[in-house]
Amino acid sequence: PYGPQFYDEDTITDQPERQIVAEIIREKMLLTLDKEVPHGVAVEIMKFSERDNGIVDVGATIYCERESHKGIIIGKKGEM
Repeated sequence: PYGPQFYDEDTITDQPERQIVAEIIREKMLLTLDKEVPHGVAVEIMKFSERDNGIVDVGATIYCERESHKGIIIGKKGEM
């Protein structure tokens, strides 16, 4: 229905940057791991800072439902 606009026209989302970054990491992880790991994974952003030159440093923790999935996520000798 017609009514007042809640957000500015250039506002893309109401989610904070940390949440968006966590979802991007989760998405890339699921695409890379294909069908090996179910969707029972979560990402928590532990560090999020921007340098003067515009580069963003992100530190994230990945949680999985089962201990057996940990090896798949990390990969052989940490290659993932």
